[in-house]
Amino acid sequence: GPHASIAKPAGPPLTICHLGTVYASRRPNGLLRALCHLLDAGVADPARIRLRFIGAWEANDPSCNLDATRLEQLGVMTREPAIPHEACLLEMRQSDVLLVLQADTPLQVPGKIYEYVAASRPLLVIGGEGATAALVERHALGRCAPDDPDYLQQLLVDLLNGTGLASPSPSAVRSFDYKNLTGTLAKVLVSVVTGEAQPNSN
Repeated sequence: GPHASIAKPAGPPLTICHLGTVYASRRPNGLLRALCHLLDAGVADPARIRLRFIGAWEANDPSCNLDATRLEQLGVMTREPAIPHEACLLEMRQSDVLLVLQADTPLQVPGKIYEYVAASRPLLVIGGEGATAALVERHALGRCAPDDPDYLQQLLVDLLNGTGLASPSPSAVRSFDYKNLTGTLAKVLVSVVTGEAQPNSN
C-alpha cells in the first residue's frame, strides 16, 4: 500500500527514557511536538517508539502538557512515578536512549549524566550549548540537539531507522569515568562561586 515505504521491521520499540523530575525550566516541549508531528503525518509507527518519563512531572506549560496527554492516549508515552535509585540504574541499562533535558544553566552538568554514561547507553541531550553538550560531544556519548521540533523530527526519524545514535564505546565510558570526580568537584565549585543552589534530584 501507500505506506510500504515506511513499514518498519517488527521488533521491540525504540525506548527513550528520562529519569528524574521534569521542571518548568527543563521540559521536553520540542521533543513531544516533534513526535506528535511524526505520528500525525504517519511517518512514525506508534508501535515502534516508547517515551518514558520516570519521576515527578512539574512542567506547567499548557502546550507541553497537551502534547504529553495526546502521546499518552496514543500509547507512545508514559509518565511514571519516581522509583528507588537501584531500580533507576536497571531502567537505564534497559533503555535504548537516555534523555537529558538541559536547563538554561550552561555551567551545570546534571549529576545523573555520570550514571547515564556508566549504563553505557547513548544520551540524547536536548537544549543548551552548555557544559553537558560539550562533554557529550567530546566523549562521543550520544547526540546533542536544540529544543527545536523540526530538528528533533529528523533526529527521531534517524533513531527509528536505526541510525544517528551509537552506544558510547567502552573506552569512552572509562575515560569519562576518570573525569567523574573532577566533574563533580567542578559542579560543587560552580555552585559555590555562582551562589546557585543545585536543584536536588528527588
